[in-house]
Amino acid sequence: MAGRFDRFDYFVWAVMGGLVLAITGVVLAGDHVGARVAATFPPAAGAVGALGPIGVEFAQPMQAGTAEARLALEPAVAGQFAWDGLTLWFYPAQALTPGVTYTARLEAGALSREGRASQRPLAWTFTVRAPWIAYLASVSGPREVWRVPAAGGPPEQLTHTDGRVYDFAVAPDGERLAYSVVNDQQGADLWLIDREGRAPRQLLACGADLCTVPAWSPRGDRLAYSREPAGIAPGAPNGPPRVWTVDPDTGQTAALYQNSQVLGYGPVWSPDGRRLAVFDGGESSIRLLDLATSQEMLVKTLMGAVGAWSPDGRRMLFTDMDLESGQPQVTLALADFDAQAITPVLGADSGWADFSVPAWSPDGQWVALALRSADSGATKQLWLMRPDGGEARPLTRDPLYTFGGYRWNPWGTALVFQRFELNTPFAKPELGVWDAATGQVTMLVADGSTPEWLP
Repeated sequence: MAGRFDRFDYFVWAVMGGLVLAITGVVLAGDHVGARVAATFPPAAGAVGALGPIGVEFAQPMQAGTAEARLALEPAVAGQFAWDGLTLWFYPAQALTPGVTYTARLEAGALSREGRASQRPLAWTFTVRAPWIAYLASVSGPREVWRVPAAGGPPEQLTHTDGRVYDFAVAPDGERLAYSVVNDQQGADLWLIDREGRAPRQLLACGADLCTVPAWSPRGDRLAYSREPAGIAPGAPNGPPRVWTVDPDTGQTAALYQNSQVLGYGPVWSPDGRRLAVFDGGESSIRLLDLATSQEMLVKTLMGAVGAWSPDGRRMLFTDMDLESGQPQVTLALADFDAQAITPVLGADSGWADFSVPAWSPDGQWVALALRSADSGATKQLWLMRPDGGEARPLTRDPLYTFGGYRWNPWGTALVFQRFELNTPFAKPELGVWDAATGQVTMLVADGSTPEWLP
């Protein structure tokens, strides 16, 4: 009979009513819980490298400014924020102190895009791990990437490629390494591995092309590398190199310059990530490229290498060859990107016969470089000086060894270096660390080359 309900009708209405109550409860609970945090980086009681970063992954899209305003470290640290999807990253402006326990705090009140606020404050602690040194072992065994504690200790092998590693680079956060591996086509592919030597993964299969000299951007979100195309016939030499970039997470890659006539090798990022420098052999010049504006500066040099960026990324110290003094001599000059000007620093009259590419200290106050004086014979010794060439003083005085491969640690308190004994048959390159506080040199590895800090 029309207009009457049977038991089934009542049952359906009861179920629908229950669903409405359940949905209402979920909505009310959601409003009560508010915006949620899914994970922190590092996790509580974890450790990071000297340069961080520190991250918070949210469970929902956020209003960026409200989250950034509520995230801070104790002790206080200056830095910059960046977002990657749902994750807020904090990049310290200066290196964090090893051994110190830091507390990261996210105060309540960060808003999701829907306007829900985080209800509870969040705090977690973490420490800064002691640095290691990554290097290549290649004389008495297969050419592989190894690591050793910077304070000394037993080395550990990271890669296992049957001796096919060509070169490598350490990510700024110290969590990953990129390395190139010679393949069966005599090209070189790009691979990634974590700091413990686990989870090796091919990033780029380059076939007969040579993909080498990887260089990480300061935030680790891009890799620049040099790519030399395969020869026009089997066994023919590879073509001239060009610089490409690749996303280390997706493998998407593209040439730095669309013009295929622009060559490039040995890319070096500026510390702020704004600019990229490459050496163009076709122009005998260093190309300094602003990635945001495409503004460029060409710096002529006969040395075939990129120089050292200043910590602010606005200047570069580079070496050149003076051919006008009757005897070829290396010179040092400063290129200023903003002023588009070049200023001599050390000329042929400096008293030094030769020196290598400098290394700028993180605070910008000092420059380390290997020098050969007119009376030192064939060896180069490590020196320290101001960026204008003043207050020069030697760090090593050992005429049996020549020094190179020097790099500052993130705090500017130590230099790792490579040395090689001359006039000794079958000598092996050795790795050591110079300590700025004590002036002492500690030798770490008796068979290693091309060291990099692994924070």
